[in-house]
Amino acid sequence: MLNRYLRLAFLGSAVLLQVGASYTVSAKTTHQVRKTPPLSNSTQFVQWNRELLVIVRTPGAQSATVHPTRSFAIMHAAIYDAVNAIDRKHRPYLVRLSGVPRDASQEAAAAAAAHEVLVALYPAFKTTLDAQLEQSLAQIPDGNGKAEGILIGQSVADRILAARSNDGSNAPPIPYIFETAPGDYQSTPPNFAPQPQFTNWSHVTPFALERANQFRPGPPPMLASDCVRRCIQPDQIPRNRQQHDRDGR
Repeated sequence: MLNRYLRLAFLGSAVLLQVGASYTVSAKTTHQVRKTPPLSNSTQFVQWNRELLVIVRTPGAQSATVHPTRSFAIMHAAIYDAVNAIDRKHRPYLVRLSGVPRDASQEAAAAAAAHEVLVALYPAFKTTLDAQLEQSLAQIPDGNGKAEGILIGQSVADRILAARSNDGSNAPPIPYIFETAPGDYQSTPPNFAPQPQFTNWSHVTPFALERANQFRPGPPPMLASDCVRRCIQPDQIPRNRQQHDRDGR
């Protein structure tokens, strides 16, 4: 049922959890409630993605120094590992559960994992998120499968959150010093921000890469290099200057 999601989801210490059942877990490491129309079970992940989109678009909800993509990555990683713990058709992203019943509800696991992550990251939206979880679970028949799915989703989400708790995302931005030499970065229009954003983000632990600069290309050639001189035709500079004077820019 959720195989399509499993293929598209985020690529993107043993513990014993006693809440009516036990699983061995190993890992590498006061808003108004919105009413939404009922969804089919197979679209749980779509609805929770929409919930997160609403949150990050709410003024003041997202920290100005934490990129919102981190929240999406954590939520979808938790959903993926929770559903995959039951489906068992794919390699886990981070959390591997053993002893999981195959008849546990994948939809309940997805909803519980998403809810657990978002409440942890955006506690001010707990009322809205609780209502969405209740609506999501109401579409799933009651029984052991549903209860097991909820437990699995919460367990996986807690492990993903714990793994990302010290990933460097809460570090303050690094002040950028604007230099004046040719080729040095300058603030750009239309806002001409006094500081670039997310200057600390290269130090955040990647979700899939081994390191942030794993595939980073080299720097551009120096302005005084032969490469730049060969790429600029002699008549370009005067023409560009004429265009600049004519446009008044």
